Amino acid sequence: MGLAQKFPRDAIGSYHDHIVIMPTEDGRLGLAGVEGLNLHLWSLMASIDGLVTWTHERVIDLENFLAPEVVAATFNFWVEPIGFAEDAGVIFIYVHPSVYMIHLKSMQIEEVPEKGNYSSILPYTSFYAPGNYRWWWRRSS
Repeated sequence: MGLAQKFPRDAIGSYHDHIVIMPTEDGRLGLAGVEGLNLHLWSLMASIDGLVTWTHERVIDLENFLAPEVVAATFNFWVEPIGFAEDAGVIFIYVHPSVYMIHLKSMQIEEVPEKGNYSSILPYTSFYAPGNYRWWWRRSS
């Protein structure tokens, strides 16, 4: 059975098929969807008897965080979750033509400077392994 088959179908429809798969704060599988101006966070929970179900964890009213002119623009455009940065605990929300980052722990919101038409964001974090490595590169003659 696939993820979509287990998730409540009426919820997927109310999110206009726009969901973001993400981990929950405690490491379980989660997802987010937006209905109107409400960001819904879900998690996959296993009960004692082994039954696995989706649980509605939290609802965030975006109207409390977005500027009034952005809220007014949502009457013409859907609000869509388009990405998640796990290391930062940030979900990206698209409201045409802007993208907003919502820091889920602090509930701070920031507008991403570049405007445009976005359907998804795939954030990445650069890293390196500390140590004493020497890289040799030799030109071929």
